[in-house]
Amino acid sequence: RNPADAKRYARLRVTLSASARLLVTAAHLLLSYWSVRIGQIEGMTVTILVGTAIVVTAARLQRVSWRPPIERPRSSAIESVGLPTGLARLLLAVAVATVFLPTLSRLLVFSPTVSAGPHEGAWLLMLFCLGCALGPGIQHALERIVGQHLIDVVAAFTIAASSVMLALGGSLPGLFLGAVLHGVAMAALGVRMWARASAVAMIDASAIGRRRDGIVFGAVVSCIHFAGAFGLLLLGPMIDGFASG
Repeated sequence: RNPADAKRYARLRVTLSASARLLVTAAHLLLSYWSVRIGQIEGMTVTILVGTAIVVTAARLQRVSWRPPIERPRSSAIESVGLPTGLARLLLAVAVATVFLPTLSRLLVFSPTVSAGPHEGAWLLMLFCLGCALGPGIQHALERIVGQHLIDVVAAFTIAASSVMLALGGSLPGLFLGAVLHGVAMAALGVRMWARASAVAMIDASAIGRRRDGIVFGAVVSCIHFAGAFGLLLLGPMIDGFASG
């Protein structure tokens, strides 16, 4: 509809995605504790639990009513058959960010133990997901005060600082704080990315007179998956070094 609506969509998408990861991580952590207390949990049991959750979620989504899309005025100009304006630059930025920025969060589960508590890596990953879920709300509150450009600078600085905190290790509270801050900053950049994708779709619709949201968001999602897979190839050699401290 407008830039404000695009940002609301971006915040909602990042929040829902992070909340889902938080729930899955918490469930796996709970299952790991159960396996210690009551013996090894069979893979089929986990599969049944996850499958049940998927079926229930799909059933609930069928009851959600969606508003019809807004018809935009058609342009008298000849419709372009090329890529939406700005999509190529957006995909380049998304690819670079997806390959390198999530590397540390993917390593959290391999965090070396610095305390007597079990499953420390899982706790760090869950706190990172919690930070991602809180990030869009924090970003929205700060945007009203300091503006978007300063938030981008603060988010980049926070990612760098929290990465150092997590990589160097130290006290458990410091690691937990670093994981939360890392998640908040990553979520803020995620909101920025999806808001930009929405802006590209809106500009393209206004230019050619018809909506091509599927092309824009499909390209962004595909880019995220391909870049993420490439990032995992780079991640492999780092695991042993990170786990050994």
